[in-house]
Amino acid sequence: MAFPGANESISGASSPQRKIGRGKIEIKRIENTTNRQVTFCKRRNGLLKKAYELSVLCDAEVALIVFSSRGRLYEYANNSSWFVRYIDLILDEYNRLLTSQLETQRQYSESLLAEAKSKVDSSVSEAVEKAVTSGLQDTEDKLEKCIEERNGVAEVRKEV
Repeated sequence: MAFPGANESISGASSPQRKIGRGKIEIKRIENTTNRQVTFCKRRNGLLKKAYELSVLCDAEVALIVFSSRGRLYEYANNSSWFVRYIDLILDEYNRLLTSQLETQRQYSESLLAEAKSKVDSSVSEAVEKAVTSGLQDTEDKLEKCIEERNGVAEVRKEV
């Protein structure tokens, strides 16, 4: 007895709405912070589970270290003595690199701040110079008018 559509599903010509399994996702940064955090937690747990399975199935020494974007540390080791020997070295190197990076960022920020202060000081100096020059020019113009008026008054007195 044949079922309707049995041949179609075997040949792959079934309806496009039927989909078995998971679809592929594009591997790129997740912009939504909530979705990113949920994905991180799920994938971190999956990764820890895979590390455990690998250690049990293959009798392998496995150590896994994951740092979240917030700086939290997640770790797994099937052989704690092995892990303890190397984790301190790894974490020391991570902290050294982090400190170095922070120092570099601090120096860069300080240089930007010094440059901005210099530009502000330069702009203020230019504005003061412009204001003083403009004020002096106005005073000179007024003085010249006063001199002209005085000379005019002196000429009128001579005539009188």
